[in-house]
Amino acid sequence: MSYTKHFVAFDTPGTFFPETEVRQVATRIPAKLERVPERTYAIEFFDQEEVEVNGEVLRGDPKNRSRRIVFGQVFEKEQLRAEGFNERSPLWHNADNTDGKVIKCMTGNWQPWGEDFVILAAHSELARLAAPM
Repeated sequence: MSYTKHFVAFDTPGTFFPETEVRQVATRIPAKLERVPERTYAIEFFDQEEVEVNGEVLRGDPKNRSRRIVFGQVFEKEQLRAEGFNERSPLWHNADNTDGKVIKCMTGNWQPWGEDFVILAAHSELARLAAPM
């Protein structure tokens, strides 16, 4: 028998790459998340099929990914210049590749901007996202 289970991935800054904690959840409604790790700058929901074969649980690939929720503020090039970045900065070139925008996360790191992202200033704003993602 096969089951579809819901998961949420919490991204936090790592030394060179993001650290990701994955947790099974009962629902994909962001407002119902019980605890978000303190240094989380982004979350994303996904589903995964599980099937038991001869006592072994097999998991399929993640599917049905939600929109990415990023905690921070969108910066455009004029704002980057005010922050001290210029045309020689890798961040400036990153903005060139994402419609002139990047995200300064609440944890202080920078992320590429995506037009389908949900941008929230803080974890507490998840309470207003009452629809499944």
